[in-house]
Amino acid sequence: MIWNLFNFHHHIFIINSNVVVKKRKAVSKKPSKSFFQEYNFEITVILLLGFGVFLLVEDLEIKHYIATFIRSVLFGIINVFGVFRDKIIHTVKKIEFSDFVGIAFILLALYLITNRWRERMILRYSSALECPNCDKKLHRIHKTTNQMLLSFMFFLKVKNYKCSICSYKTVRLEKYN
Repeated sequence: MIWNLFNFHHHIFIINSNVVVKKRKAVSKKPSKSFFQEYNFEITVILLLGFGVFLLVEDLEIKHYIATFIRSVLFGIINVFGVFRDKIIHTVKKIEFSDFVGIAFILLALYLITNRWRERMILRYSSALECPNCDKKLHRIHKTTNQMLLSFMFFLKVKNYKCSICSYKTVRLEKYN
């Protein structure tokens, strides 16, 4: 069978050796814009002209109002920082030096625990090159969100692997150099 395709104005003719089929193309409509999208420039120009004429005619002390507003905002921000500073100083005065030493020891112990945990994870998950089930080469796949979080928390390169034959999945952990 020989098919010929002709396009005359908005009609498509498909000619088979025996049958002529006439199909009409759909007319594409442009999306209609809202009033504000259509006349955005004109509205902006009219508003600018109106505000310009209003400011020329009306006797306002805009510089005074702006300076007063900026001054009150800045003093408000300074007062908020002052309140925070006073609260921190009051709290620090209540804490004794032995409390600081105790907190430092606890933080040091937590750091040592996480560092040991990190080193053991690296030793456990550092040799993922072949599948233990079928001895085939593993292929890299995308990391999960938990693996990205693990990478960020422990400063590790996390590489996710999967066997293409038996669907075995594992990760490989490496230190950043």
